[in-house]
Amino acid sequence: MYYFQIKLNSDMTEINKVNTFVEEIIHKCDIDDQYYGVISTPLIEAAKNAIIHGNKQDSSKFVLISMQTKQNQLQFSVEDQGNGFDYQTIFNQPIEQTKKYGLKVINQLASKVEFMKNGSVINYTVEVPMGVKNAEKRANILSKEKEELAENLTKVF
Repeated sequence: MYYFQIKLNSDMTEINKVNTFVEEIIHKCDIDDQYYGVISTPLIEAAKNAIIHGNKQDSSKFVLISMQTKQNQLQFSVEDQGNGFDYQTIFNQPIEQTKKYGLKVINQLASKVEFMKNGSVINYTVEVPMGVKNAEKRANILSKEKEELAENLTKVF
């Protein structure tokens, strides 16, 4: 189980730190790079919403992002210091009518989305296979070892 956390100032230039955060998650959790967009897109949208709508880009406020792993799930929490919003109205609309692009993206890519603290916290889960890179490396090594063993056995007999 892994746990990562990052604190952003309420400034849009801080969004670049989210990309670095995602790269660290991918590396430490041994996730295939093909899942970068599935992980980064909802997180960037949630961070932007927190900075722009939640904290109103007030430089005295910050956004706290945390992530923990559970099996093949990345569980994210993005919290701003704003007053929240009426998330129930937005999520009760058909997705085609939702004008909130960021929330639509998060809802489509996440397997579970929930709000807390009157909407100033969004928790969501993204499902991705972990341990993939090392598993492939191990399989390649074992395959090579089997080939070498087979060659050595044929030389002996």
